[in-house]
Parts: sequence; structure tokens; C-alpha cells
Amino acid sequence: MALKDGAVLCAASQWTLIADGVLNILVNLPKTGTLYIRRVSAGATAPTVAPDPDGAPADVGFHFMTMTALKPYAASFTEACDVYGYPDGSDGLRVEMQGD
Repeated sequence: MALKDGAVLCAASQWTLIADGVLNILVNLPKTGTLYIRRVSAGATAPTVAPDPDGAPADVGFHFMTMTALKPYAASFTEACDVYGYPDGSDGLRVEMQGD
């Protein structure tokens, strides 16, 4: 479930919708971990390719933002979009968000 304030559990090994719409958001990981973030057009199909930091720029899996615990990710999107998170590793991550 996408939120503008609160928390979302991003399941391991999959993209999870964390926010949608026209947004000003602040995303935080309260515990150790790394989260890959990807924005797509509003209503578009969720990403299906896992993030690949070692991929080539032409690869779909190469395009994402990386955030780590205690280093919040802030973004402002003036056009409606869907924002997804993908945890690094084999465990899910709790993601805290504030937005308007």
C-alpha cells in the first residue's frame, strides 16, 4: 500500500509501491539496509527487472536511486508518478515516509 505519511514494508526481492501521485516526499530507512528506488509514470506497470548496480547503462536494471539507512532520500515530482522500492539482500525493509 502506498502512503504519503507513515511506513511501508518493502518485501524482499521485489519492487513495492511506496508512493504515488504528484509528490514531495522524504523517505527514511530507520535500520541498517539499502533500498533501491525507481520512479515510473503514473499507472505504468511496476518494474520487473531487479536492480543491477554492476549492469551497463543500457540495461533496464541499471536505472535506480540508492539510499542507505540514516541518509534520507528527498524528492519532488511535479508530474504524477509511482515510486517503488526494492530492498538489497534477502530481507524486507520497513520504509518510513513523509510527504504532501
